[in-house]
Amino acid sequence: MFKIYFLLKSFLYFIPTTNKKRWFLNELVENNIEFKHFLGFFLIKEEDKEFVDYLLPKDFFLIRDVFFKDSITSQSLQYIYEKAFSKEEVIVFSDLINYIAENGDLDLLINYQNSNQCECRVIYKDTRDILFLKVFNFKNAESLKEEINDFICSDVKIGQDAFEKIKKDIFNHYLSGFAINFNDYSVNIIKNSEDDFSIVLENEASFKKIIINHAKLNEKTGIISFAGNENGVLYF
Repeated sequence: MFKIYFLLKSFLYFIPTTNKKRWFLNELVENNIEFKHFLGFFLIKEEDKEFVDYLLPKDFFLIRDVFFKDSITSQSLQYIYEKAFSKEEVIVFSDLINYIAENGDLDLLINYQNSNQCECRVIYKDTRDILFLKVFNFKNAESLKEEINDFICSDVKIGQDAFEKIKKDIFNHYLSGFAINFNDYSVNIIKNSEDDFSIVLENEASFKKIIINHAKLNEKTGIISFAGNENGVLYF
């Protein structure tokens, strides 16, 4: 890919491969960028140059053409290039790569444990807390698609360490006066709105529930700043 200053008011971009060309064409149309297209050339107005430069990531030409088959965003392409993901990894994790690239708080780590097994982690960048962890065999990696989709679609994004802190705070500060064994209870967190949660404890034998409504908590740190409302804290 190259660009040249053309007729003083336009820029000419050349994109040689079919997949990249089709991807670039779709991006221009979706973003209402006016252009002229002939063969592998795109003529872009000077006023849109800054946007197009943003659209085309660094070393655009060096990014392998296969990545353009999965409707990956420009930001994700740069992410792929910087992380040096392989073709096989992109095929399996294309949805996750897009999601991570669009969420600046998160990072994706893919590490090979041996010749057969690979580990995938999604973490918060600043706390390093693990949100998603899966060890898998690439031969069976397609089965990961559903689990990845469930993670992406989940309303609550609380890391392992933050979740343990939430449970500890609930038992120590909100339910300390109850003569029950909290080891018998599972804990589930439901997101009602941006910072309003319900914390549901369910007895694994009787299935009876303790519900703390209107909990204000930080998904990243696990800090609970308030729980309950004017009608009382607990609902059975």
